[in-house]
Amino acid sequence: MVEPNAIKIEPWPTEPTGGMQTGKIPNGIKITHLKTGITITCEDHRSQHRNKQSALETLSKRLSEE
Repeated sequence: MVEPNAIKIEPWPTEPTGGMQTGKIPNGIKITHLKTGITITCEDHRSQHRNKQSALETLSKRLSEE
């Protein structure tokens, strides 16, 4: 499992600035591992929580490979 203080979690894509997409919440997640600089993005699912879980699993696998 990845330590929570070793990662930065952001919504992905970034929130729209205006227009027709105003108020739409991005469901993707971007996770950056601060020590290695590895960045994982996931927007496969409609749920932001599920995307976060998938991205964390992918990050854990990538870190175990190194």
